[in-house]
Amino acid sequence: MSGDIVVRGGPGGTRAVVEDLRRGAMALSAGADLLDDAASSVAWAAGSQGPASTVVSPRTAHAARAQTEPLLRGPASPGALADALRSLVSALRRAASAYEEAEASAGDLMRVLLASVGHQAGSHPVAALTRSLVAAGVLLPRAVLALAALRAAGVRPAVPRLTVDGAEHGVQLLAGVAGGLAPGLPPPTGVPAVRASRMAAGGTELGGVAVPALRRRPLRVTARLGASGTVTPPRDAADVLAGVGALYPRGGGAAGTVGVDRLDHRDGTRSWVVTIPGTQQATSWGTSGNPMDMLTNVRLMASAADDGTELVARALDQAGARPHEPVLLAGHSQGGMVAAALAGSAAFTARHPVAAVLTAGSPVATHTVPAGTPALHLEHRQDLVPALDGWRNPDQPHRTTAVRDLAASPAPVDRWAARSPGGAHEVEAYVRTAAAVHDVGGPSVRGWERAAAQVLGGPGTVAHHREFTGERMPPRPPGSSLHPAPGLGPAPQPGHQPAQQPGQVPARLPMPDPGR
Repeated sequence: MSGDIVVRGGPGGTRAVVEDLRRGAMALSAGADLLDDAASSVAWAAGSQGPASTVVSPRTAHAARAQTEPLLRGPASPGALADALRSLVSALRRAASAYEEAEASAGDLMRVLLASVGHQAGSHPVAALTRSLVAAGVLLPRAVLALAALRAAGVRPAVPRLTVDGAEHGVQLLAGVAGGLAPGLPPPTGVPAVRASRMAAGGTELGGVAVPALRRRPLRVTARLGASGTVTPPRDAADVLAGVGALYPRGGGAAGTVGVDRLDHRDGTRSWVVTIPGTQQATSWGTSGNPMDMLTNVRLMASAADDGTELVARALDQAGARPHEPVLLAGHSQGGMVAAALAGSAAFTARHPVAAVLTAGSPVATHTVPAGTPALHLEHRQDLVPALDGWRNPDQPHRTTAVRDLAASPAPVDRWAARSPGGAHEVEAYVRTAAAVHDVGGPSVRGWERAAAQVLGGPGTVAHHREFTGERMPPRPPGSSLHPAPGLGPAPQPGHQPAQQPGQVPARLPMPDPGR
């Protein structure tokens, strides 16, 4: 932790400490069992020096009993030490439970409460609106009078800025309202934002029945001409995120494009780095040819089949990634959601083992990242996008979250970015944050960096860069032939699920786990 950066989770996080405490308790408990065995052996030995032994060897029997007496009843006896160890075991387990309860209680209770309030408001909108208007009529005049009095006294209160914590609470409330508006849905018990996303994704599917433009269309993935060659290999998280930024159209990239770097190491092995930009068509719900749109965001949140994960999987295959060659997945905003979703896909990881995940400004708390995959999540307090899932990233030994307060940064460019949520969400700000997090270090950050180094390699590594563009094919006009365009494979028949291609994400990803 530094003045403007807070690191939680990872090998140095609360959950890792709890697991260390529980492992220590297990080891001490096993030691107590061994001491019990030793106490039994000492008791047997002392018994063999009883009255009969005095007759056999009167000179040694009394000396033997004197030597074994402290081992039977003294404070250093095996039995006494076993009891002391068991007391320590109980204390360690109580400490572990206290850590877990303190970590999980307050934040989760607030989120569940807000979601329940929102659900109640959505279920009874007229009553909720009436109460809100009454409350506003009472409180607003008082607030205006108080503000006028402060200004008359020369006090100008600062206008509070919305941060990621407040945005998370707002998302919980709004998602609860959305769930309450849907008839027949019970109050939320899990992550309301995920349920709301599933409702939106399902609504799009139903809309596609009547409106062909809303139907999910085939995705064409092609290598971008003139965007390949040998480049300087990335050395750290900041370099990788700089590569993500270069893929945005404003950075010189093409729309709907991901980057794939093949890293050839001196020992003859190969690894891969995939860089994934974020949303580029915020007003499109599948009608745009660019797959990096709002519909992909909703599908990713709902764990439904999406074009972003399909684009990355097919790009890796076209780039020539062989099975069992390690991959580092890195993404900004929506791209981080794609990276986390692929890391949690058994179909994808069976072909492309994910060695590390890097996300920047991404709402990934509800995505499940396997325990063997180290993930580093970068967030800014002034960036509201990471809060759009309404949940806090889980504190797990393999998932590290670094949250930076840009307003507290010593760099003027960061403090300027903190003035607006949009500035705080820019990928360039996250490149600077990645460098700052590296400088802070700590066991959690260093643990992720060691995993990433297995992919990035060291001196002598050669990087070959390619880019792949995803494009949704135009919807077929009514009555047109079902024959596909060249290279797209057979056209899907109504009601038929197309066969899964190698490396392609299945139609349904695993159910998200909020880590609670």
